[in-house]
Amino acid sequence: MADQRVTELVAVVTPATTDIFAVRQAGDTRDKKETIQQIIDLIPAGGDVFKVGTPVNNQIGIWTGDGTIEGVAGLTYDGAAFDVTGNITLNGTVDGVDVGVDVPANTLKVTNATHTGQVTGSAALALAVTAITAQPASGAIVAADTILINDGGVLSEASFTQMITFFDANLSFSVGNVVKVGTPANNQIGVWTGDGTIEGNSRLTWDGSIFAILDAGLADSAKFYQDGTFFHTDFVGTAAWKIGAGLAGAIWIEANLLLDGGTFTIQNNPSTAAMFMIHDGTDLNFTHANTTDWNISGLTAIKAGTVDADFDAITGTSFGGILEANLLEAADIGVTIQPFDATILVDADIGVSVQAFDATILVDADIGVNVQAFDATILVDADIGVTVEAFDATILKDADIGVTIGVNNEAVQARRTTTLDLTVAFVDVTLDATDIETDAAVLNHDLVTNTDNIIIGVAGTYEISYQCNVETVTGNNSLIEVDSRVRLNDLGTGIPGSLATTNGKRQHGNDIASHLACKFIATLAATDFITLQVQKTDLSGTETYFIDETSLQVTRLL
Repeated sequence: MADQRVTELVAVVTPATTDIFAVRQAGDTRDKKETIQQIIDLIPAGGDVFKVGTPVNNQIGIWTGDGTIEGVAGLTYDGAAFDVTGNITLNGTVDGVDVGVDVPANTLKVTNATHTGQVTGSAALALAVTAITAQPASGAIVAADTILINDGGVLSEASFTQMITFFDANLSFSVGNVVKVGTPANNQIGVWTGDGTIEGNSRLTWDGSIFAILDAGLADSAKFYQDGTFFHTDFVGTAAWKIGAGLAGAIWIEANLLLDGGTFTIQNNPSTAAMFMIHDGTDLNFTHANTTDWNISGLTAIKAGTVDADFDAITGTSFGGILEANLLEAADIGVTIQPFDATILVDADIGVSVQAFDATILVDADIGVNVQAFDATILVDADIGVTVEAFDATILKDADIGVTIGVNNEAVQARRTTTLDLTVAFVDVTLDATDIETDAAVLNHDLVTNTDNIIIGVAGTYEISYQCNVETVTGNNSLIEVDSRVRLNDLGTGIPGSLATTNGKRQHGNDIASHLACKFIATLAATDFITLQVQKTDLSGTETYFIDETSLQVTRLL
């Protein structure tokens, strides 16, 4: 066959899949054979229909001829919905109904079979109310919105503007003429901001039982209420209740005034002087700050039980056994004694015998008088020619009649009744109790404004002392140094001689207690003030240390 031309080969009459081709295999110089079936098997399978155009997903194919098909945009099916764009021409029936004939005939009918949705019924149509009420809200209602009404048996549409006009003309209520300002909160009391506007005030509230007035930060408040028996005024975070100077008249209390605990204080307008009245559980006590005199005018007598202590006549009594207010006069010997804070008794036999007052001792022997100094004036009968004026720290001697008036050593002792935790920097020690204050005009512990201050009223030389205990109840194997000092007028590093230091160590969980004390002398001027300070230095450990049993004493020497 290799020598014969292909065109000279005899044609196959009836081809069969078993017919053989002579082929030259790639890479091989030899001739090989292959059947027609083997060649058919190598040809990829293919259809006998061809697409026209570019069909897209869900379009239904439409034949365009024998062997050609295309997608139509107006006819789609997505597996759930069959969609047709354009007119549908029907020929025949749907579920037994000739749509092309029966539907046009039914459009003029009043009665129908059965309807659902907005209307129901098989006779005249009726409104399905639940179908309307089940619809979602369309947003805020405006005047142009409309509603359905039964207008004399006819379903009609009416706007809200029409409804408002009808309500105003036919109903008895009227529209409010007050507008709120801001966003009032529950329990706030409304306060007018102008004619027709009102707002809630966060500083003025009423919850149905408690009326409250709050500060600008809404943290402090005064609350007023009645519990069924008593009216109450409670305070939260409020230091004082002040009645200003604008009160023209007085505050009248028809019944009793009861102060249940605490101190009743009367002070002057600049708050520099005051009188304190407090009951300590046994006695009613009066103390003073920066006040030298207690003047009583218009009162003729002070009465204790059945004893009457007159101001202007001797009665021979001791004011119920308490030598604290009587002024006695003896016409027999002509002695007139001016008022002190004490009781003066007259001995008609020889002249004068005076009992002890606040730092006052009068001794009368034959005629000689030895009088200790007090804050008052002693007048002795002119018959013996003695007139003695009382001064603070002044010694007068009258050699003619042997009168000596001694020095009054004014003193004050202030104390802290609670513990104070120590810090690594000096801090002032506040003192909340006054144990002794012989003359507030000379030495005054300020219990009104600055409780850490002792105020000097008279220039002079003073002895100052203080003491406290240093304690701890925490930690183990800790070592501490505690320093204390007294500063003058909140300045400097302490008055010379006032610095004291102590060391303490806590081991194996045992509590420690060290004593810290100091006494020194200082020259002070009027209006000076002194303050006790303490600090700690942690030498090892950082445990909590505190001072306890703290007191500060000041005595005037000269």
